[in-house]
Amino acid sequence: EIVAENLLPGNPKSEWDVKPPRLYGSNGVYGEVNSCGPETAPILYPALAELRQSTIEGYKGVLRLHVYPRFGGKAFTEVRREDIRMLVAELVAQGKSRGLIKHVVAPIRGVFNEAIEAGLQLPNPAARIGRFLRDRSDPAHRIDPLTAEEEARLLATARQSYPRHFSLLLCALRTGMRLGELLGLQWGDIDFQGRFIEVRRSLVEGGRIELPKNGKIRRVDLSLLLGETLEKLRVRRAEEVLAKGWKQIPAWV
Repeated sequence: EIVAENLLPGNPKSEWDVKPPRLYGSNGVYGEVNSCGPETAPILYPALAELRQSTIEGYKGVLRLHVYPRFGGKAFTEVRREDIRMLVAELVAQGKSRGLIKHVVAPIRGVFNEAIEAGLQLPNPAARIGRFLRDRSDPAHRIDPLTAEEEARLLATARQSYPRHFSLLLCALRTGMRLGELLGLQWGDIDFQGRFIEVRRSLVEGGRIELPKNGKIRRVDLSLLLGETLEKLRVRRAEEVLAKGWKQIPAWV
C-alpha cells in the first residue's frame, strides 16, 4: 500500500493483481496481492510515469528491504510521524548512510505529496527528516575527494595497467560525469572545437537509455588533456574500423 508495483496503465484493479502476496519470515502475508489499493492507485500511477525507470527500480529495492517489512500491512494513511522517526532511528542504528536513509524515505514522502496534491487532507509524516539525521559522525556526511597526487597516481596506474579504461577514467575525473552518463557518451556529444561535452543520456541497468539525472541535458568543459586523449581514441577506433571492415565508427565512445 506504499507504492504501486504492478500498475498497468488503463487496467482495472483486478488486472493489477498479477503477483502473489509477499512473505516476510514468520510475519506471514502482508497487505493485499498488489501493494497499492484501489484508492491510491490513480494517485500513484501518474507520479510513477514521471520517474526514470532506474529511479523506480531503486525505490523498489529500498521499499522491499526497509519499508514493506515495517509498513506493508498498514494503509499509507495510517503511517505517522513517529513511525518514520523509528524507521530512521533503526537505519541509523544499523549504520546506514544518510544518503541511503534519505533514499528510503523519499518514496514514502512522495506518496503523501501526491495524495495531498490530489486533495486528501492529511499531513506528510515523511517531510523534513533532517532533524532525525544530525549525526556528524556519519562518514558519508563528509566529502573526501582525491588529492592531486592520488589522482595522478590513479591515472598513471590506469594508463599502464588498464589502457582501455584510461579514457573513461580521465573523463570521469575531469568532467564529474556519472557512470551511466560516461557509458552513454557518443562521439556526436563531443565538440572538440568548442571544447565541451553535451551530457545527453545515461545508460542504466538492463541497457536502457534515459535522460541524465533530473531529466536535463547539460554541458561540461573538455580539458586539453581530455580532448587530446579522446581524439587519439577516435583515431584508434577509425583504425579498428578499417582493420575489421566495418562501414563506420560506432557512435558510442
